[in-house]
Amino acid sequence: MSIGAKLKNAMKAGAVKEADLAVDVHYSRQAVSAWANERRRVPGDVLPKLNNRFDDPDLMMEIGVLATNGVSLPPLDGDYIRQDTLAMIDLAMKETKEAMDKLAKAQLYKPPEHATDRDKQEVQSINEEVLEAACSMVNLVRVNCQEYGLSFRTMFQQLEVTLKARRMGK
Repeated sequence: MSIGAKLKNAMKAGAVKEADLAVDVHYSRQAVSAWANERRRVPGDVLPKLNNRFDDPDLMMEIGVLATNGVSLPPLDGDYIRQDTLAMIDLAMKETKEAMDKLAKAQLYKPPEHATDRDKQEVQSINEEVLEAACSMVNLVRVNCQEYGLSFRTMFQQLEVTLKARRMGK
Protein backbone atom coordinates (compact mmCIF):
# COMPACT_ATOMS: atom_id res chain seq x y z
CA MET A 1 0.00 0.00 0.00
CA SER A 2 1.31 3.46 -0.90
CA ILE A 3 1.89 6.43 1.41
CA GLY A 4 -1.15 8.11 -0.15
CA ALA A 5 -3.43 5.18 0.61
CA LYS A 6 -2.04 4.95 4.14
CA LEU A 7 -2.58 8.68 4.64
CA LYS A 8 -6.13 8.37 3.31
CA ASN A 9 -6.81 5.46 5.71
CA ALA A 10 -5.37 7.37 8.67
CA MET A 11 -7.48 10.40 7.84
CA LYS A 12 -10.61 8.26 7.55
CA ALA A 13 -9.90 6.42 10.81
CA GLY A 14 -9.29 9.69 12.64
CA ALA A 15 -12.19 11.50 10.95
CA VAL A 16 -9.73 14.14 9.74
CA LYS A 17 -10.81 16.28 6.80
CA GLU A 18 -8.37 17.37 4.11
CA ALA A 19 -8.97 21.01 5.00
CA ASP A 20 -8.16 20.42 8.69
CA LEU A 21 -5.00 18.49 7.87
CA ALA A 22 -3.97 21.22 5.43
CA VAL A 23 -4.13 23.76 8.25
CA ASP A 24 -2.11 21.48 10.56
CA VAL A 25 0.71 20.92 8.03
CA HIS A 26 0.62 24.45 6.52
CA TYR A 27 -0.22 23.35 2.98
CA SER A 28 -3.33 23.76 0.83
CA ARG A 29 -6.25 21.38 0.87
CA GLN A 30 -5.48 20.67 -2.78
CA ALA A 31 -1.94 19.60 -1.86
CA VAL A 32 -3.26 17.23 0.81
CA SER A 33 -5.71 15.79 -1.71
CA ALA A 34 -2.90 15.31 -4.25
CA TRP A 35 -0.79 13.42 -1.66
CA ALA A 36 -3.68 11.20 -0.58
CA ASN A 37 -4.54 10.41 -4.20
CA GLU A 38 -0.90 9.82 -5.26
CA ARG A 39 -0.83 12.72 -7.71
CA ARG A 40 2.08 14.31 -5.82
CA ARG A 41 4.73 13.14 -3.43
CA VAL A 42 4.47 14.14 0.19
CA PRO A 43 7.24 16.72 0.78
CA GLY A 44 9.95 15.71 3.24
CA ASP A 45 9.13 18.58 5.61
CA VAL A 46 5.57 17.27 5.96
CA LEU A 47 6.52 13.72 7.00
CA PRO A 48 7.31 14.60 10.66
CA LYS A 49 4.10 16.64 10.85
CA LEU A 50 2.05 13.69 9.61
CA ASN A 51 3.88 11.39 12.00
CA ASN A 52 2.98 13.69 14.91
CA ARG A 53 -0.61 14.19 13.71
CA PHE A 54 -1.57 10.52 13.38
CA ASP A 55 -1.02 7.52 15.63
CA ASP A 56 -1.52 5.11 12.75
CA PRO A 57 1.06 2.29 12.70
CA ASP A 58 0.93 1.72 8.92
CA LEU A 59 1.40 5.40 8.17
CA MET A 60 4.07 5.85 10.85
CA MET A 61 6.13 2.92 9.55
CA GLU A 62 5.80 4.11 5.95
CA ILE A 63 6.89 7.60 6.99
CA GLY A 64 9.91 6.04 8.70
CA VAL A 65 10.87 4.28 5.47
CA LEU A 66 10.45 7.46 3.40
CA ALA A 67 12.17 9.75 5.90
CA THR A 68 15.24 7.49 6.11
CA ASN A 69 15.48 6.47 2.45
CA GLY A 70 14.64 2.89 3.36
CA VAL A 71 16.79 2.55 6.48
CA SER A 72 13.82 1.68 8.66
CA LEU A 73 11.68 -1.39 9.18
CA PRO A 74 8.85 -1.34 6.65
CA PRO A 75 5.24 -2.35 7.20
CA LEU A 76 4.71 -5.87 5.89
CA ASP A 77 1.70 -5.33 3.67
CA GLY A 78 2.35 -7.58 0.69
CA ASP A 79 -0.21 -9.80 -0.96
CA TYR A 80 0.98 -12.89 0.93
CA ILE A 81 0.94 -11.34 4.41
CA ARG A 82 -2.15 -11.81 6.56
CA GLN A 83 -2.85 -8.74 8.65
CA ASP A 84 -3.94 -10.37 11.89
CA THR A 85 -2.30 -11.10 15.21
CA LEU A 86 -2.17 -14.90 14.87
CA ALA A 87 -0.59 -14.75 11.42
CA MET A 88 1.96 -12.19 12.62
CA ILE A 89 2.79 -14.32 15.67
CA ASP A 90 3.49 -17.27 13.36
CA LEU A 91 5.63 -15.11 11.08
CA ALA A 92 7.58 -13.56 13.98
CA MET A 93 8.24 -16.98 15.50
CA LYS A 94 9.37 -18.45 12.16
CA GLU A 95 11.67 -15.51 11.35
CA THR A 96 13.07 -15.40 14.89
CA LYS A 97 13.79 -19.13 14.87
CA GLU A 98 15.62 -18.79 11.55
CA ALA A 99 17.70 -15.92 12.94
CA MET A 100 18.46 -17.76 16.18
CA ASP A 101 19.48 -20.90 14.28
CA LYS A 102 21.77 -18.83 12.08
CA LEU A 103 23.31 -17.13 15.13
CA ALA A 104 23.81 -20.47 16.90
CA LYS A 105 25.77 -21.81 13.92
CA ALA A 106 27.81 -18.64 13.43
CA GLN A 107 31.53 -18.91 13.87
CA LEU A 108 32.47 -15.29 14.32
CA TYR A 109 35.58 -15.79 16.39
CA LYS A 110 37.99 -13.73 14.26
CA PRO A 111 38.41 -10.01 14.86
CA PRO A 112 36.72 -8.04 12.04
CA GLU A 113 40.05 -6.78 10.70
CA HIS A 114 41.06 -10.41 9.98
CA ALA A 115 37.76 -11.45 8.40
CA THR A 116 37.90 -13.08 4.99
CA ASP A 117 35.40 -12.39 2.22
CA ARG A 118 33.65 -15.61 3.22
CA ASP A 119 33.44 -14.40 6.86
CA LYS A 120 31.94 -11.11 5.66
CA GLN A 121 29.38 -12.98 3.56
CA GLU A 122 28.41 -14.98 6.67
CA VAL A 123 27.97 -11.78 8.68
CA GLN A 124 25.87 -10.35 5.83
CA SER A 125 23.66 -13.46 5.88
CA ILE A 126 23.28 -13.27 9.67
CA ASN A 127 22.37 -9.58 9.49
CA GLU A 128 19.70 -10.31 6.88
CA GLU A 129 18.10 -12.98 9.07
CA VAL A 130 18.19 -10.76 12.16
CA LEU A 131 16.61 -7.85 10.26
CA GLU A 132 13.85 -10.11 8.93
CA ALA A 133 13.14 -11.25 12.51
CA ALA A 134 13.15 -7.67 13.80
CA CYS A 135 10.84 -6.57 10.98
CA SER A 136 8.36 -9.36 11.68
CA MET A 137 8.35 -8.53 15.40
CA VAL A 138 7.72 -4.81 14.86
CA ASN A 139 4.96 -5.71 12.43
CA LEU A 140 3.42 -7.94 15.09
CA VAL A 141 3.36 -4.88 17.38
CA ARG A 142 1.85 -2.83 14.51
CA VAL A 143 -0.97 -5.35 13.95
CA ASN A 144 -1.59 -5.79 17.69
CA CYS A 145 -1.92 -2.02 18.10
CA GLN A 146 -4.39 -1.87 15.21
CA GLU A 147 -6.47 -4.83 16.38
CA TYR A 148 -6.56 -3.88 20.06
CA GLY A 149 -6.75 -0.10 19.69
CA LEU A 150 -3.38 0.52 21.33
CA SER A 151 -1.12 3.46 20.65
CA PHE A 152 1.87 2.61 18.45
CA ARG A 153 3.54 5.85 19.52
CA THR A 154 3.06 5.05 23.22
CA MET A 155 4.56 1.58 22.74
CA PHE A 156 7.78 3.14 21.41
CA GLN A 157 7.80 5.86 24.06
CA GLN A 158 7.49 3.21 26.77
CA LEU A 159 10.26 1.20 25.13
CA GLU A 160 12.55 4.22 25.25
CA VAL A 161 11.88 4.69 28.97
CA THR A 162 12.47 0.99 29.64
CA LEU A 163 15.74 0.99 27.69
CA LYS A 164 16.97 4.04 29.60
CA ALA A 165 16.01 2.48 32.93
CA ARG A 166 17.91 -0.67 32.02
CA ARG A 167 20.87 1.47 30.88
CA MET A 168 20.55 0.16 27.36
CA GLY A 169 19.88 3.62 25.90
CA LYS A 170 20.59 7.24 26.76
